[in-house]
Amino acid sequence: MFTGKNDSVYGALLIIKATRVSILVTKFDAASNIPHLIWTHTESIRFDPSYSGPEMLKRMESAILRASLELDNRGVVVNAARLRCVIGAPWSHTVSRNIITSNEQPERVTKRQLEDLAQIAEEQSLDFVSGQQFFNQLGITPILKRNTGIKLNGYDVQEPIGLLAESITIEHAISIAETSLIAAVTEMHDKILPKSELTFTTFNNDLQTCISQVLPQYNSYATIELDTEVSTMSVFEGNTCRVSLYQEFGYMDLVRALTEISGLPKTEILGLLRTDIYALRETLSKSKKNKFTEILSDFSKSLNKLSLSIARETALPRDVILVSNLGAPAFLINILCSDLGKVTGLEHFIQPLTSKFFKCEGAHVPISDLAVAYTFNHER
Repeated sequence: MFTGKNDSVYGALLIIKATRVSILVTKFDAASNIPHLIWTHTESIRFDPSYSGPEMLKRMESAILRASLELDNRGVVVNAARLRCVIGAPWSHTVSRNIITSNEQPERVTKRQLEDLAQIAEEQSLDFVSGQQFFNQLGITPILKRNTGIKLNGYDVQEPIGLLAESITIEHAISIAETSLIAAVTEMHDKILPKSELTFTTFNNDLQTCISQVLPQYNSYATIELDTEVSTMSVFEGNTCRVSLYQEFGYMDLVRALTEISGLPKTEILGLLRTDIYALRETLSKSKKNKFTEILSDFSKSLNKLSLSIARETALPRDVILVSNLGAPAFLINILCSDLGKVTGLEHFIQPLTSKFFKCEGAHVPISDLAVAYTFNHER
């Protein structure tokens, strides 16, 4: 069991991604002002595109149970003040709605007016969610509702009350997640950490909060999260996520394909992907070199398809923040710049999110987990 001084605050993060459930136990010492990751554990599930949605959900529920048993057996966080569950794609989704009111003449903005518009935005978002047949079939639960921004006459305003405006726009977002996963996490909380405060959020919400703190110069940008089996692309403007889409491909697709043609172990392929994957090509026969090129081309096409899907919904910004445990190898940056340029006709700037942006000590975890741990510890 981990114990600490009176000025130490313990918390637990439960991170649910496409094919894994991870638990991070953090300790924050007021004296050092640096969070510590003191214990981590991950339960993974097998990914197979042939699995149905309900079958994948059952596997994720089992992974949550196994992770909770491991946490309970270790007795790690009996003093945890908070348990935060962060849910990523495809198990969470965010719906954004804008409510716009216009006047013939400029009028002063009132608090009551903003509250009424926010209520309308929330009701419309809930109506949208309940009307989606796909969500209804699987069962969804709203986990986070918030106003993400206010615009007066089309311009972002931080303090709108008392200002004159002809039009007011309330930007509202509601995040939803699979009901069965929410129930599994709630049961885990009630049995193991009943005294802790349980909250739910989405990965995109925590990622946006993290970026606003460590990269405050970015206001309009896209994010690309290249995970093991799922890749997600989102477009943010200020605090608002304009659109977020995912596809079922990740860097493990590259690993498996390159392992097959090279005969090298997956760990070695992963290492080459992070450094110089083209060094592998030079060791292959002519026919396998051609296959190597096809594999990278197929990977590029998958990224391009995701970019095109986003571009149909909204404009892609020049600035793109890359979130991947692969880091930022040259081959990946080149593919992204090329594919995005084909879609937009622009020259894009890729900013990798790396561990250098975070002051955090202790266990090594994927960069995506480190980002939400950073947000978690700075919202204590």
